[in-house]
Amino acid sequence: MTIPKLLRKAPILEAIAEVRFASGAPNGVVGTVLPGLLFGDLKAEYPDIQGHPSAQIPAAFRAQNPELRYLPSTTLKGDGRSLNVGDCVLALSFAQPYPGWESFRAAILKVWELTRKSGLVSSIERFSLKYVNMIDAPQDSNHFDRSTIRLSLGDHVVTCEPTTVRTEIRRDRFIAVASIVTQAIAVGDPAHYGFVVDLDVICNGPFDSGWDDVFGLVDDAHNIEKEVFFSLLTQDTIDQYEPEY
Repeated sequence: MTIPKLLRKAPILEAIAEVRFASGAPNGVVGTVLPGLLFGDLKAEYPDIQGHPSAQIPAAFRAQNPELRYLPSTTLKGDGRSLNVGDCVLALSFAQPYPGWESFRAAILKVWELTRKSGLVSSIERFSLKYVNMIDAPQDSNHFDRSTIRLSLGDHVVTCEPTTVRTEIRRDRFIAVASIVTQAIAVGDPAHYGFVVDLDVICNGPFDSGWDDVFGLVDDAHNIEKEVFFSLLTQDTIDQYEPEY
């Protein structure tokens, strides 16, 4: 299968690049200091800075609880984009309309480079690249017909039932977590129907060269995401989004 360079009508609802890290600073310092440093350099792109509800939880408690450790404490917001920052996490999010990989990649590397220069990150634990896509399809139709997925439970072939499928696909040192949800509704005016293809490509540490390793692997993560995404769709489904090869 030939993978398109891009889709002129991208079905991407959200694209997220996340880094999880450790710091030698005391609890609460990174989540307090780093947003201000980033805002000073990025305020033209992210002019609105807001506290996150998780900031009300004591930093020491967040650090000790795995479910809270990677929550952001501050959000920097711009036009169609946001940057969530916490003691152990940095997540850049672009909403629809997706501007294309080159623009998203440039924004990722800019934020990462500023974070590296801050000196607040002592080691990187993992990074991930996540895309949430909404593939248009009529409500109550067989959404699996528009994908390459076939699912049965015993003698029952799953067709039009609301269904969630999740699996993990390994590619070298990456794990691509694929989640498909049929009979979904995207809220809007008007609302539209279809199935969600959620792909989260994760690369776990250790990263011996720190940020240099992460910078060097981001394109690999994106290529894996594209490979898995297009493998899940029929050619007719791909064609409806005007692929460019």
